[in-house]
Amino acid sequence: MTRSIFATSTAIAAALAISGAAQAQNAAGASSGPSSSSPAEDQASANDSGDIIVTANRREERLQSVGISVTAIGGDTLIDRNIRTAEDLARVVPGLNSTASSGSGVSTIVIRGVGQTDFSDHQEAPNATYQDGVYIPFSTAVGIPVFDIARVEALRGPQGTLFGRNATGGLVQYISNKPESGLSGALEGGAGDRQLWRTQGFFNAGNDQIAARIAYFYQTQHGVIKNDLGADRGNKEVYALRGQVLITPGPDTTINLRAEGFNQYGTAPGYVSTPTYVDANGVDVELPITRDEYGTGPGNDPNGYRNTNKDLRVSLNDAGQLDKRSRTYSGTITHGFGNATLTSITSYATVGSLYREDTDSSPVDQFNAGLNSSGDNFQQDLRISGSSDSFRYTLGLYYLDMTTKTAIFNEYNRVYSGQPGLSQNGFGQINSNEYTVRTKSKAIYGQAEYDLGEKITAILGARYTWDDLRMDFRNQCTTTLLGRCPPFGGATSPVLGTFPGIGPIAIDNDSDDWSGKFQLNFKPVDNVLLYASASKGLKSGGFTVTLARFYPLDEFAYLPEKLYAFEIGEKIQFLDRKVTLNSSIYYYDYKNLQSFLFSGTAVKVINLPADAYGAEVELAVRPTSTLTANIGLAYNHFEIKNVPFSTGPQRPNNAPRLQMTWGLTKTVELSSDLDLSFNYYGRYISKVYYNILQSTPLIEAPAYSVHDFGARLESKEGWFAAAYLNNAFDKRYIVGAFDVTNFGYVLRSYGETRTFSVAAGLKF
Repeated sequence: MTRSIFATSTAIAAALAISGAAQAQNAAGASSGPSSSSPAEDQASANDSGDIIVTANRREERLQSVGISVTAIGGDTLIDRNIRTAEDLARVVPGLNSTASSGSGVSTIVIRGVGQTDFSDHQEAPNATYQDGVYIPFSTAVGIPVFDIARVEALRGPQGTLFGRNATGGLVQYISNKPESGLSGALEGGAGDRQLWRTQGFFNAGNDQIAARIAYFYQTQHGVIKNDLGADRGNKEVYALRGQVLITPGPDTTINLRAEGFNQYGTAPGYVSTPTYVDANGVDVELPITRDEYGTGPGNDPNGYRNTNKDLRVSLNDAGQLDKRSRTYSGTITHGFGNATLTSITSYATVGSLYREDTDSSPVDQFNAGLNSSGDNFQQDLRISGSSDSFRYTLGLYYLDMTTKTAIFNEYNRVYSGQPGLSQNGFGQINSNEYTVRTKSKAIYGQAEYDLGEKITAILGARYTWDDLRMDFRNQCTTTLLGRCPPFGGATSPVLGTFPGIGPIAIDNDSDDWSGKFQLNFKPVDNVLLYASASKGLKSGGFTVTLARFYPLDEFAYLPEKLYAFEIGEKIQFLDRKVTLNSSIYYYDYKNLQSFLFSGTAVKVINLPADAYGAEVELAVRPTSTLTANIGLAYNHFEIKNVPFSTGPQRPNNAPRLQMTWGLTKTVELSSDLDLSFNYYGRYISKVYYNILQSTPLIEAPAYSVHDFGARLESKEGWFAAAYLNNAFDKRYIVGAFDVTNFGYVLRSYGETRTFSVAAGLKF
C-alpha cells in the first residue's frame, strides 16, 4: 500500500508541476497544444449518427475506423440485456465464452477457443481483463459485477503493443462512467425468481475543476441446484462499491483517483453427480439406472449412493462455501503538451478467496476439496502518445509485482487402491499443498501508425517482456490407520500417521521474449475499411499445483506460450450507414500452448503444439431510429496436438466450434414523454468439451440455444420500469464437467435456469 501511495502522490505532484509550467507558458503567449480528453470521454457508446466510439487503440475512434476484431457494448445495451456479471458477456460477444468455473472461485474467459481453464487461483489468463485501464491479474477478481458502466470492449487476437500486460487470446476492458460537472444520480431496485433481490445506483456531484462519483451494487439470489438436506448450491450475495474523484487542475491535465471493490458470500456453485464405471473398452461411461456396478444399496457410487433426482436437485451433507473479496486503488493522470499526451496509471490491488466444496455431491463423506488464497499486486503503466497529420504513436513502460498465497486441501474417505475408508463420517486421508507464487514483469511496448497515402496506413507494434516467476511450495499428507499417502512420483506406499511430504522447495521460471505486430489498413472509399495483420503474441510461463502429488518436481513449471497470428478483416457501412457489416478471418499457429489436462488425478497445465483457424461476422441493421436488429456468428476450428493418452488432435476446454448471437429491439413512442421498448435476444452454442482429453463422452456438453426477452417503460422525467425473462424456455445446459470415474462418478455444473425479474428506478 505504501508503494501505491508514494507512486501516486509522486505522479500527481509531477503532473501538477508540469501543468503549472504549461499554464505559465500560456500566460506568456506560448501554445500548449491540444487539450487532453474530456472528463466524459468514455460516457457515450455512440454519437448522434449511431457510430460506436471505442478506445481499442488507446484513443477515441469510431469502431468502423479501427482495424481490430472488436465488439463494443454500450451501457444502455448492458441494461437492456440484463447483463450484471462478467460471465454474462457471452450473451453478446461472438467468439467469447465466459463462465464462473466450478472447482474454485475463478472466472474463465475464452476468446476464439483460447482460455486458461485451470481452477487454481494463482493462474493468469491468456485473455487480459482491464477495469478503467488497470489490468486485473487475479482470476478470482475477473468475475466483477457490471454496474454504472459506460461501455465494455472485447478485443480478439493477441494484444500487447498498446496495453500494459501482454495477452495471446484477447482482452476485455470495462470503462466506467466518469465523474462530471453538475449534480446527477440514479437508484434502481429489482426482484425475481430464486429469491433474487437487487439494488444499484450512483450519485455524482462536481464542477469543472473537481467532481466525484460514487456507485454501488447489491444482489442476492439462490443457486440453480437445489439441496434437499440444507442450503442450495450456488447461493450468492454480492456487495460492490466504486468511488471516483476527477480533478482538472488545468486545461491540459486530468487526475482520476478510483477506489473499487466487491465482496461475495455464499455456498459453493457445485455440481450434480452421476455414478460412472469403466466399460469393457476402457471408456468411462455413465452408470445405467438398472446396473449395480458399485456399492451395495439402491445407489451405485462407491459409497452405495445414487442421485435419482430428475431435476437439478441433490442431497448433500455440506453445501460448501465461496467467499471472495477484491479491492483496487488506482490513480490515472493525463497531461497534454505540444502534440503529445502523457498518461500514468498507478494501481494497488488485493484479493482473497475461500472455497470449500462437497465434491462427491452426496450425503456421505467421500471426497471434499477446497482452497484458501490471498494476493496483492502493484502496477505502473506509463505511456506517451502523440499524432501529426499522417503519423500517430504510443510508447509505454509497464511494471507488475504480484504475489499469490494459496493453500489447497483434499479429504478422501477411501484409499487409492479402491478399498473403503474407515467410515462414512470420517476421512482416511487429508492431503494439503501450500504455496506462494511471486510474479515480477517488466516490459517496454509501442505502436506507430503512418499514412502512406490517403487510402493506406501502415501499423507497426513491438514489445519486449521480462518475466521473473518464483514458487515456494510445501506439501503434507495425513492418514489414519488404513489410509495411504502417495509419495512424489506416482507410486503408493502405506504409512501411518503423518507423511513428511515435500518442502519447502523453491522453483524459478524466468523468461524474456519479444512480441509484435505489423498491419496494413486500406480505405478504398468512405465507410469501407479493409485490414490485414501478422502478429506474434506472448504469455508468460507459470506453475501447476495439482490436487495431490502425482508428478515430479521438474513438471511443476510450464513454458511461455507463443502465438503467431494472421488475420484479415473488413468493416463496411452502406445504405446511408443503416447497415453495418464487420467480419474477420484468422489463422493461429501456437508454440507451447498452455493447456489444462484433467484426467483422474493427473491435473496439470502442459505445453502442447496447436493451430486454429476461424472467422467472425457481425451484422447490424438500423432501418429506423426505433428499430435495430443484429446477428453475430463465430466459427472456430482448433486442434491441440500430442495430447497425452489420446490418439489424435483434441479441442480446447470450453471452446465451441460454432457460436451465434442475435437480437431485435423495437421502441414505441407512447407519448411525447413515454417510450416503451421490447427486446428479444438469443444465442446458440455448439457442443463443447471440458477436457482436452476427449476419449470419454462424460466431459461433452451438448449444443444448446437460449432465448431472452425484455421490456422497458421509460419516461423522459427520469423514471423507468422493466421486466426480464432470461432463458425463457428453461433450457438445461452444462457449463462444466469433471470425469472422476476413479472415484465412481462424473460431476456436471449447469447454467442459469429460467429467471423472471422486474426492476424499477429513477434518474435525476
